[in-house]
Amino acid sequence: MLMIERNQLSKKLQDAEADSLISEGKIHADILLINKLFYDRPPKEIKLLAKKIVEISPDTVIFFGLKAERRAQLFFQCSETLDFNMDQLMKSACRVINGRGGGRPQQAQGGGSAVEKIENALQSAQDMLLKLIGE
Repeated sequence: MLMIERNQLSKKLQDAEADSLISEGKIHADILLINKLFYDRPPKEIKLLAKKIVEISPDTVIFFGLKAERRAQLFFQCSETLDFNMDQLMKSACRVINGRGGGRPQQAQGGGSAVEKIENALQSAQDMLLKLIGE
């Protein structure tokens, strides 16, 4: 019984965090952009959070960074309704953090060793996206 309660509580916390991030996002040309850096969280949590957000929020692009002691990780995702290539944006952002990454058009992930440059990598991805949508 305790395990079920813990899972329900975890899901409620994830839902609340997803709602909070959606409300903090910025609208650009009818697209919600969420750009967020996390610290020392399990990568699986970050990926599930991104997935949850695009499930409940249409026309959304997510750029998540995860900063750990020795590794910078990036998780990019966009709604199925959007025609952006997260794989290309990821490969470009990973160069900033001396890393590698890739994925599919709607979802990509990567990482690198230049932890101190993760904010620059997230900003670079955002700048490229804004250029694509004409802002």
